[in-house]
Amino acid sequence: MIEPYFAAICQAERVAVRSGGKIKENIKRNLDRYCNLIEYCCTGNLSLVPEYAIAGPVKLITFGEFSITGLYSPADPDTRRFTNKEIIKNLGILIPGEETAVLAGQAKKYGVYIAAANTEFDPEWPDFHFNTAFIINPQGKIILKYRKTLVNNPVEIACTAHDVMDRYVNPITKKLDPFPVVDTKIGRLACCICADLGSPEIPRIYAMKGSDVVMHLTSGNTYSAGGPRPIGATETLHRARAIDNSIYWINSNWGPEVGAMYPRARIAGYSKIYDYMGNLLAMAEGTDEMVIRARLDIETRRKATSLFYRNSLSQIRSEIIAPYYSKPIYPANTFLKGGPIDATLDKRQIGLFNEALDNLKKRQDFYSEEEV
Repeated sequence: MIEPYFAAICQAERVAVRSGGKIKENIKRNLDRYCNLIEYCCTGNLSLVPEYAIAGPVKLITFGEFSITGLYSPADPDTRRFTNKEIIKNLGILIPGEETAVLAGQAKKYGVYIAAANTEFDPEWPDFHFNTAFIINPQGKIILKYRKTLVNNPVEIACTAHDVMDRYVNPITKKLDPFPVVDTKIGRLACCICADLGSPEIPRIYAMKGSDVVMHLTSGNTYSAGGPRPIGATETLHRARAIDNSIYWINSNWGPEVGAMYPRARIAGYSKIYDYMGNLLAMAEGTDEMVIRARLDIETRRKATSLFYRNSLSQIRSEIIAPYYSKPIYPANTFLKGGPIDATLDKRQIGLFNEALDNLKKRQDFYSEEEV
């Protein structure tokens, strides 16, 4: 039996890592701040909120995307000149490594699971970098690594499992396994990252593999031109991912950036937690740094989804769907064939996008009303 517990999102502020060229100092500042937030999650006075005190302890803590070393992006004046090699040198960390060891120490100290995401350098792939989500267990061990796979963001040049698919091995499970799910004492956990939100296939695969909780770790911009409010379409996608797959959906965003040249350039915030029926359990009402919590009841979720009418997955007629996914759209193994893409939106990357669009058009199959 898995007793109900609380999951906490740390919508944390962070320093623009390259500010003043003090990369290591700023990384340390970020990690020190996260340690303080973890301590608050685990030792804060929950008696001030009776339902928290009754329900039990925090067992799962999440942070946003690029938590440790920050974001590279052509939209950010401080990072727009980064090449692939510079990203590896300045933003890539080993996972596990000295930075994740700090979080691992907190996981062991407080007996919690911690999820975060960051740019990763892997010596097995010295020419590439990955956008990697990871989970640390209460023993301080990294038990899951998910490398962002279905990138639908045109400014990314990180490597995905699909870009090196013929040689890819998940570093934890030692097989292809681009969509890992880990069974833990608090349920079966999985992660996705940022623009993965636009890929309904990922949470569907996780649900089919038995996931109870999917953590969407993001640096997503939920700021609309008319004011600091959530964008309706984004909210709809979050809710849909939970409902469609009967899973707990944790949207863990980052908070304000300290020291950015344009602090409103990447407004984030509005982190949220949905239950397996799409009910909003908790939401950060704004973009400031804050911690939100929600109660997860894994056993009740499992009982509910054991009934066919409460689990949409049981209605999937996979044989009739499979042919539509059987032909390539976006080219695979592109990094194996041509090496990494060194800069965003260069000619090669644009060529790949156009090839994918052409492949999509070739797959269209419809008839005219005048033919019947």
